[in-house]
Amino acid sequence: HIMALIEFFADHRVEASAEMLELVEAIGVELSRVAERHRAERDLRASEAEARRLALVASRTDKAVLLLDPGGRVQWVNEAFSRWTGVAPEAARGRRAQRLVRRLESAPQVMRQIAHGVLQGEPCRLEIVARGADGARGIHEVEGQPLHDEAGRFVQYALLATEITRLKDTEAALRSSESFFRVLFDNSPVAAAIQGADYRLGRVNAAY
Repeated sequence: HIMALIEFFADHRVEASAEMLELVEAIGVELSRVAERHRAERDLRASEAEARRLALVASRTDKAVLLLDPGGRVQWVNEAFSRWTGVAPEAARGRRAQRLVRRLESAPQVMRQIAHGVLQGEPCRLEIVARGADGARGIHEVEGQPLHDEAGRFVQYALLATEITRLKDTEAALRSSESFFRVLFDNSPVAAAIQGADYRLGRVNAAY
């Protein structure tokens, strides 16, 4: 292709001498390097743009997000994590995650589960109880996911913590209400029954 291009633009016939072929080969090698560099730069720009988009999403979410290196040290945290723990992103970088969360209950067991996920590069899911920067006790659902590069190498570990304190309180209230109703229904001296839409009895008490 290069030889044809040279001949097309030449004002006279170009003989394919050994020197010319050697020059053409050198040009071809250099053009391949240039093309490869352009491809790499384009892929890098696309990768950086995607990383910026993901970072923007992670920074705006209410979930606390941590990115750990394969050794378990913090590389990045979002604003939600800083609000929860009171630890600024710059202060969190390079530290162990367990040292950033205040008064973590059952800390040894929790850290064993997370450490196993990080060291093995495997997903994990667990619930933790800890104190926030304001001292309030909260329940959080933590999900861990390994992140891989284009070659499939494990390069980072993402931890996402979602506060579920209100959900747990609601569930507990419902269970308590259900238990109270059951005791009241079963022990009532008044005959009582619960009938379904098909008129069949679903539940009756002892008085009934």
